[in-house]
Amino acid sequence: MVQSVDSDWTLTQMRMKYFSVIASICAILLTGCARKKVETAKDLQEVFEKPGGGVLLKTAPPEVQSMVGQAVTAMEKHDEMTAVMALRDLRASPQLNDAQVLAVEDLMKKAYENLAARADHGDQQAIATIQMLRMNPR
Repeated sequence: MVQSVDSDWTLTQMRMKYFSVIASICAILLTGCARKKVETAKDLQEVFEKPGGGVLLKTAPPEVQSMVGQAVTAMEKHDEMTAVMALRDLRASPQLNDAQVLAVEDLMKKAYENLAARADHGDQQAIATIQMLRMNPR
C-alpha cells in the first residue's frame, strides 16, 4: 500500500509539472500572437513613432532616423535590396527595443518574400539580388 501512495504522489507531481509546462507554452504563444505584424513600410514607421520604451523616431540618433527612412523609402519603391540592407543595419542598433527589432525583422521577411515571388516569376534582377544578399549576410 505504501507503493501505491508513492506512485499516486509521483503521478500527481507529474501531472502538475505537465500542467505548468503546458500553461507556460500557452502563455508564450498568446503573448507572441498578440502583436501586430509589420506588413508595410508605414507599419514600420508607426512602430518607431509610438512610445514604448524604445527609441522614438523624432528623438532617435541621426543614423537610426536615416536607416528607418531608407528602409521605408526603399520598400515604397519596391527596392527590396536597399530595404534589406538598411533593415539589417537597423536591427543591429542597440537603441531598439524588442518590439522594434521584431518589427524590423517582420519587414525584412516581407522584403525577402517579395524578392522570392519576383524570382519565382523569372525576374533576373530579383534572382541576382537574392544571390547578392546571400553572399553578404550580416
